[in-house]
Amino acid sequence: MRGERVRVWLGTLAVALIYVGAIYLADSVLFAPRFTLRSLSVALAFAFVQVVAIVLFVGGLFVRKWLTSRREQQSKRVEREIQEAVALQAMGQDEMPRLQALMAHAPRDVEAGVVAALATLLGEARERVLAAANALGLPQPDDHQRLDALFAAAAAGTLRQRAMLVEELEPHALVLALD
Repeated sequence: MRGERVRVWLGTLAVALIYVGAIYLADSVLFAPRFTLRSLSVALAFAFVQVVAIVLFVGGLFVRKWLTSRREQQSKRVEREIQEAVALQAMGQDEMPRLQALMAHAPRDVEAGVVAALATLLGEARERVLAAANALGLPQPDDHQRLDALFAAAAAGTLRQRAMLVEELEPHALVLALD
């Protein structure tokens, strides 16, 4: 905890020094040679650095939003194919070459698809998907991840899907209700 505070204070100090340095640089290079009033050149340098900082922050947010949107579009393109491959693997068909190819291009999406499938599977189908996940080198979801995925699937699912998950979620819901 203490190390985190020190790191935050050092980061804040570094940003403040960069900010003051940028104002000093803008003042000495851009504004002091042009204006005789020192207070005016410092105020203009401060305003200039503020504008540059705001433009950089807003630009960074736009780039981040664009990258996130692009990633979501890529995920949507392969989501159905991943779901189909995992479902066929659960039914006993060998989809390992297809899953390995998908894993090479979209490892996070394959992991999310496998975890989502494992949350709803039981018995031999679950064992087949677990074996595929092991072969792909994916981490095994623990019980908490499985329950989180089950509750998320139930919350986002249709009435029919919720009805199918009720039997498995019932004991856990009782524990939650009693705590």
